[in-house]
Amino acid sequence: MRFNRFAFSLVLIAGFAFAPIAHADDDDAPMPPPKNATVLVQTAPARTGTLQQVINAYGTVEPDPDRTHTVSMPHEGIIANVFVRSGQIIKAGDPLVEIENSPGATAQYDQAVAAVKFARNDLAREKRLLKEQLATHDQVAAAEKVLADAEANYKQMQKTGVNQQNKTLRSPFDGIVTAVMAAAGAHLQTNAVLLTIGNKDALVVALGLEPDVAPRVQSGMTVRLSAPLDPAISINAKISNVLAMTDPATHLVNALVQINAPATDGLVLGMTLKGKIALAGYTGAIVPHAALMEDGHGKYLFTVQNGIAHKTYVTVAFDDDKDAVLKNALTAGTTVVISGNAALNDGEAVRENTDGEAQ
Repeated sequence: MRFNRFAFSLVLIAGFAFAPIAHADDDDAPMPPPKNATVLVQTAPARTGTLQQVINAYGTVEPDPDRTHTVSMPHEGIIANVFVRSGQIIKAGDPLVEIENSPGATAQYDQAVAAVKFARNDLAREKRLLKEQLATHDQVAAAEKVLADAEANYKQMQKTGVNQQNKTLRSPFDGIVTAVMAAAGAHLQTNAVLLTIGNKDALVVALGLEPDVAPRVQSGMTVRLSAPLDPAISINAKISNVLAMTDPATHLVNALVQINAPATDGLVLGMTLKGKIALAGYTGAIVPHAALMEDGHGKYLFTVQNGIAHKTYVTVAFDDDKDAVLKNALTAGTTVVISGNAALNDGEAVRENTDGEAQ
């Protein structure tokens, strides 16, 4: 009898223990409708077209080295005055530097004058002796040769201006002074470089390319130059040359772009320009970049047919971070998922987010 009471008590306790669970099951919400089993996505149609690959590079405006003129000392002398400075725009005939003869240059000129006078007198003497049969024709010819050499040296010195105590060197053309090495009071030897002049109508932009990109850029490719700080500057040009070495200062490979007048108007030496280099175009099926996903097997996207998502692996020919051209044959108009694809699995049902629902 005691055993039966104890068993009855256990039954009551067990009943109370399970009663709340049964009550909770009764309060559960009804099963969601089939619509909620679909994945909310946004889609876009694939299209057929061509994407132009563009490389952005930056460079500085420089004078064309093939059109740069070097002004050097015509003879030994002293720099009396320097009339220009680096960056100055000059016209043809503008004064550059004034050179004063050095004592050594004056002495050389005096020697050249004396050599011509002596050679003339010696030739006249040899000719008189020849008439008196006291000299030979060879001696006369030798005297003529000495006179010719002396006169040639004299004329060359006159060309250098050493016959003038002071000489002013002038610009041979319109240009920009790119460097000045001369300083007033300096005593310089013949051919010492005084300054360099760049032609303002012939400029070069050296665009810096990453070494792995440089082999894809070739001479003749189209490039559009613009100034980041001046939207009015926009120049269409072509790559003239791609160097085969990196610049020691920038560790980039320079692609040279020549700019000629009138496109040079408004450009300043040393200013930075941005170049957009157009490479070969890629033609094929174009999808938004957001449609692309990647796993251990490669890149893929989801196409949608009859409300079902299908995982499709693709090969990308070119991706500009906005759109991608696919090598795979993808029919124009094929619907691809561009949002919500991160949580999507192959074969799942999807519905288009047309009413701004939260994903």
